Amino acid sequence: MAALLRRGDEVTVLTRDREKAAFPPEVTLIEGAPCYEGDWQKSIAGHDAVINLAGEPLDSERWTAIFRQKLHDSRVDTTRFVAEAIVNAPSDMRPKALLSASGVDYYGFAEVEAFDDDEIDESDPGGESYLAGLCWDWEDETRICSDLKVRVALMRTGVVLSNRGALPSLVAPFKKHCGGPIGTGRQWMSWIHIDDVAHAYLHILDSEVSGAVNIVAPVNIRNSDFAKVLGSVLGRHSWFRVPSFVIMKLIGQLGEYVLKGRRTVPAALLKSGYEFRHPELEPALRDLL
Repeated sequence: MAALLRRGDEVTVLTRDREKAAFPPEVTLIEGAPCYEGDWQKSIAGHDAVINLAGEPLDSERWTAIFRQKLHDSRVDTTRFVAEAIVNAPSDMRPKALLSASGVDYYGFAEVEAFDDDEIDESDPGGESYLAGLCWDWEDETRICSDLKVRVALMRTGVVLSNRGALPSLVAPFKKHCGGPIGTGRQWMSWIHIDDVAHAYLHILDSEVSGAVNIVAPVNIRNSDFAKVLGSVLGRHSWFRVPSFVIMKLIGQLGEYVLKGRRTVPAALLKSGYEFRHPELEPALRDLL
């Protein structure tokens, strides 16, 4: 949002609670619950583009049946109502583009070690895991916009490195001198610096790119190497390997996605001319830490 405001765009934000929302005064606030139909949908008409970032964080609770439903509704239902609002807007006031969040968990895991060096780009098929199915359903809700020639970009995002989210959790064990690889450490980590996430969205917003777009850094790294680099940046050893069974015990089914991965590459971004600000892991971590 800050990047949009800095360059002079007019920004409207949908918020559940206008009173608690902390946004700059230049931002227009619309109150509503995105998981439900409502008057907020009428506010989409007249905008040039819509950026849909809704989705319950994957690590906010253990994956009970109730929480899985929350993961689904916050992504699939929200995207359905956003897409319907775009389609139902008068043709002369209909947004020209929809940038809709998704995840690299759309793709299958690199299951066979002999082939786990294979790069995964936007042309690769979806996987069969729970999150792969969720991403498929999530993205499928945008289809009605594509059918009306609204440009749709599906922003399949990897592990975002920022001062919130995954990075503080990864850093914490190292600060206690017990950091290191997770499981075998062979799993690929498709990461990206938060600055590149913001600028990639701006780049796609201003381009004519449509379809799937992998929002990941161009240089993937295995978890064991990630641990070494992180330890070096923090001035800590990275010798303490966390066994797979401990991860599964601590975080349940989410652990499967921590212990496995795939070598996702940003083919569409690079082809469109995007230049990464933080293509290498060590400088990216030093910038944040």
